[in-house]
Formats: sequence, structure tokens, C-alpha cells
Amino acid sequence: MITDFINFEVGCLSTHWILFFVVRKKWPSLRKAFQSLIPLFDNELYDRLRRLSFAGVAHVVLMVTCLIIAATMSVVSTKTPFKIKFLAISEVLLQFYPIFGIVLFTTVSYAASLSFQSIMSKLNSEHLQACNLSNTDVFILKRYYVSACQTIDVINDCFGWLLLLVIPHLFVAKVNVTFYWFGNSNETTPIGGILFFIFHLVNLFVICIASDNIRFESDKLLKQLLRLELKSEINPCRKQVHELILHVALTSPRISALGFFYVGRKLIPTMIGTTLTYYFILRQFRSLEEKP
Repeated sequence: MITDFINFEVGCLSTHWILFFVVRKKWPSLRKAFQSLIPLFDNELYDRLRRLSFAGVAHVVLMVTCLIIAATMSVVSTKTPFKIKFLAISEVLLQFYPIFGIVLFTTVSYAASLSFQSIMSKLNSEHLQACNLSNTDVFILKRYYVSACQTIDVINDCFGWLLLLVIPHLFVAKVNVTFYWFGNSNETTPIGGILFFIFHLVNLFVICIASDNIRFESDKLLKQLLRLELKSEINPCRKQVHELILHVALTSPRISALGFFYVGRKLIPTMIGTTLTYYFILRQFRSLEEKP
């Protein structure tokens, strides 16, 4: 329990500090990067982004409300010292800003992935599908792609510290929760512990899916360009299209935590493997302690 409290307090306070000083300072550069993508966004993409923003706000309100209810029920129903009750309530109250940071990162990442979808829609236009491709079209597509990749670089620069602290924080919290469950299998799991487990799992999935979505959309763009190259064998711009394909293949954008690790769905199996490893170690220690 002490490790759990330390992880929450340090993780939440560090997240508050990063969001207030680091992300806030670098926000103008991120806004400038997205301004270069304005030609890629039409009314449909703006509507999708607006719906995601509303869903993000609802996610923050729902998560914080559930955690407050769970913490209040656990504090009222148990005879724990005032110091422990205060730490439990502070844990919940300090979760608001980290959840907001995760939702902000998810919204920005989704907006960046929409830029790749917009480029693909331009590739699927009747003009380009008819192989009426010109040097100007290839140059415009490359400029849009470079702007999208530069936006991803700014996202990494803006949210790198946040991801570097939030992901290990969620990782350690999940290991602690499962470690407690496995070590106290004879006791009834409180509803607060279940809600905290779901809370960590949802936030980790949201971060990983938002990050992987950028890579998926970039891969779809590369496949679309390859199909376009096959259709334009006689087109004089085939060389420029091939160079664009090489550029997209060599500069596939990825979300990373300051370059220490890439963020994506592959973190989920790693987390499961680490949790199972700790579980088997715990079971071995338990069996040794139970021996006479």
C-alpha cells in the first residue's frame, strides 16, 4: 500500500508540473504546427474532431465522478486512520489533471491521424485515380505529408515528458493492484480497487490506441501510394511518385516517450507478461513461507 501511495503522489504531482510548465510552454508551437494542416481539414473532419472532444470531456467527468464515489464509499465504510483517508481522497482529486492531459494528448493525436486520412482522400479523388497526375500534385501531396510529420514531431516534443511519466505510473499502479489481489486472494476485493483497475486499464488503452492510430493511417497512406504507382506506369510523374513512396516509407511517424520507447499496443502484452511474472514470483514466495 505504501508503494501504491508513493506511486500515485509522485506520478500525479509530476504530471501536474509537466502539464503546467512543459506542455503549456510548448503549446504555441503545437498550435502553429496544426495551423499548417488547416487546408487538409474539411467540415466532416472538423465534426469528427468535435465529437471526439465532447467524448473526451465526458470521459474526464465520468472517470473523476466514479473515482470520487468509490473513494468516498471506501473511506466511509472502513475504519482506517485519518491519514490514510486523507491520502485516499487526495489520490482521487489529483487524478483530474492527469486524465485531462491524457484526453488532450488523445485529441491531438487523433487530429494528426485525420490529416493522413485527408491526404488519402485526396489520393482517392477522381482526378488522381484517372492518372492525371502532375508534378504540382505530387509536390502538394509531399508538402502535406511533411506538414503532418512535423506535427507528429511537435506532439512528441510537447507530450514526451508526459508520456514518459504517465505510462510507467499506470504500469506500476496496475502491477500493484494485481499484486495486491494475488497476494490477498482470500479477501473480498473492494469496489474501489476494481474501479481503479478499470481506470488504469482504460487510460493505458486510450494512450496506446491513439498513438497506434497515427502509424496505421501512415501505413494506409503508403499502401495507397503504392497502388497509385502501379496505375501510373505510363505517367511521366512516376519517378516523383516513387520518391514520395520512399520518403513515406523511411519517415513513418511514431509516437515515443522522448525516444526511450515507442507508445503503442505492444505495451499491453509487455504489461501482461510483467504482471504474470510478478504473480509467479509471489506464488513461489508464498509456497516457501507456508512450508513448515
